[in-house]
Amino acid sequence: DDIDILRRLRNILAHGTGKYNPFDENQRKLVERMIVRYGIKVKDHLHEIPLAIDTTIDPLFNGCREYVQRVEKGGESA
Repeated sequence: DDIDILRRLRNILAHGTGKYNPFDENQRKLVERMIVRYGIKVKDHLHEIPLAIDTTIDPLFNGCREYVQRVEKGGESA
């Protein structure tokens, strides 16, 4: 799940404006997934992609690192 979140996040940041558009269904679904996955507390009107280091970036990085370690050990296919 972390790898997919990272991939989708990269698409928004690298191929778009980098700003959150709540009217874009894909962006909205991604942010909703991030909120659930990382237990992010948000206000009623979210106007940006939640990228706080302690609540999002660190858990995302750790999840991706764990995935890579599992793939390297042959426990999962890439």
